[in-house]
Parts: sequence; C-alpha cells; structure tokens
Amino acid sequence: MPQVLLTFSAPFHSLAQGEAHRHGLSQFQTLSPETMLAACPDCAALAQHWLHRPPIYIRHMFPVQRSGRWRGTGALRRELAEFPPARLQLRLPAWHPPGEEARLEGLWTGAPERILSVLVHETRWWAGLSAPRLNLSPWKGGAPQYEVDSGLVNRCEWKLREAIDTFGWRLGTGRALDLGACPGGWSRVLLRYGLSVTAVDPRPEGMTVQHARLEHRAEPAECFLRSAPAGGFDVLTNDMWLPAEETARLTRDAAPLLRPGGMALVTLKLGNVSPELESRRGPLRRALAILREAYRIPRLRQLFYNRFEVTAWLVRS
Repeated sequence: MPQVLLTFSAPFHSLAQGEAHRHGLSQFQTLSPETMLAACPDCAALAQHWLHRPPIYIRHMFPVQRSGRWRGTGALRRELAEFPPARLQLRLPAWHPPGEEARLEGLWTGAPERILSVLVHETRWWAGLSAPRLNLSPWKGGAPQYEVDSGLVNRCEWKLREAIDTFGWRLGTGRALDLGACPGGWSRVLLRYGLSVTAVDPRPEGMTVQHARLEHRAEPAECFLRSAPAGGFDVLTNDMWLPAEETARLTRDAAPLLRPGGMALVTLKLGNVSPELESRRGPLRRALAILREAYRIPRLRQLFYNRFEVTAWLVRS
C-alpha cells in the first residue's frame, strides 16, 4: 500500500496518529518523536481533503514514492536524479554539519511548482514529489524559519506570524486589541502589519515596544473590558499564560469590543501534565464550547511555534 510521511509536535503524537487514523491511514511506524510513516490508500485524495479542511495536529505531509538505505549525499543525489525537476526540501539528521541541508538544496535546480521532499533518518531515506499546496505547509517539515531582526522581542513573535501565515489573514489599517501584551512581541507584529494597537497588561514597565500607533493600558484585562467601548476593534489577540478555559472565558467576554465579523486569535494552553494528551481533550473541548458562545471557529491548529498549546482563529458572531 502507498505510504505517506507525516510530521507533528512530539507531545501531540497520540492525537496526530488518531487524527490520521480517522482519515483512513493505518500501519503507523514512528521514525522520530515528530515523524511517522503511515499506509495511505489514496494519498492524493487525502491531500485534497486536508487542503480544504486542514488537520489540527498534523503539520506537514508528503507521499513516499521512493526510499532506500542511506549511503551518503552523493548516492542520494544519484537516486533523486530519477525524479522530474523540482524544488528540493531536504531534512538530514542533526549530526550532519550545519548548513549541509541548504548547501545540497542549493545544488538542486527544478520547477517551483513541484516539491521533492526528502527525509533522512538513521540508515534510511524517503522521498516523494508533490505540489506545494498539497503538503499542508509550505515550510520544510512544517517548520517555519523567520529572521532574527534587531528589534525582536521574543520568539512569541514567530508564533503570531506563523498563525497569520497559516490562516491566510490579510491585515492592514484598523485597530487591534492585544490582551496580556507584555513584553510586546505580539503588539510589535500587529504594528508591522499596519494596525493601531491597544496593548493591555497590568505591568506598567513591562512593555519594551514603543510606537506612535501603540497605546499601553496598564491595567488588568478584566478592568479594561468593563470600560472599553463596544465594537471599537477589528482584531483581538490573546496569548496570556492561563489555562485554556480561563483564556476562553476572557476572550468570550471581550467579544463585544470587536466589530461584527471582527477576528480574534488566541492560544489555548493545555498544560504539561504528561507526554500523552488524550486526557487534555476534555479541557480543550470545554474551552471551545465557551468560545462558541460568541465566535465562529474557522480553524484550530497546533503550530510549530506552539508548545503545549493550540491556536484558534475566531470570528465574532
């Protein structure tokens, strides 16, 4: 039976496998904490289905069309030469010299409308050709790489950028409300997209970002929600370090501050109780039920820059 290679976050392994199993995949073989092979009756049909209704926990996929024993980069290049021209996405084990992946990818020339995905693990390699849009993620292995610029506040900026890219948001002029904003990473991203930002956080000295379009309200979010005018914001974000259900209640209560049809993006923290997350479905489901009292939920995604959390895209009902 044809095979597909899937990637996911290691703590969410059981949920990713369950998600794949519900879509007809079987005969799972774990290659690494974040990678597994599975038998797939119709990989093209599955990719088309996930293109329109993406999974939550599986980040990246490619059909396996060739595999073999690892005999070095020279032998691998000869094996891959049998594929049609394509853009190469190569993942090598960590013991390879830094920059080796990029060097080998740079030697490869091909058509950008096709991706040749290759994973090398221990003594074997797997490769497959596919259209970029059918791989679930444009990034190699589902792992985006963003630049480290001089103004970077923290890695949480990359989490928001990944969410915006993944959900296909088109942001521009408008007003954003950033709850729990300090030290300011998410506010900085929203500013870079052109929004005016009201950053709410009780720490008066906590904001490291200053900008003409940034207003810092040094008060608890609950206090701000009681005094802010209704419908004054186009976008709401919440990355506060709270249990998922508390985040959901706070975000639900903030819904009147969004204009009708306004969008929100929140992270739902699921804790770090154990490596298995089956028991955490309960809190996640309860959090989503609370959010649905005020929002539609077009997408839910466990992102690369998420840790023990899931990111939800919300639209005010």
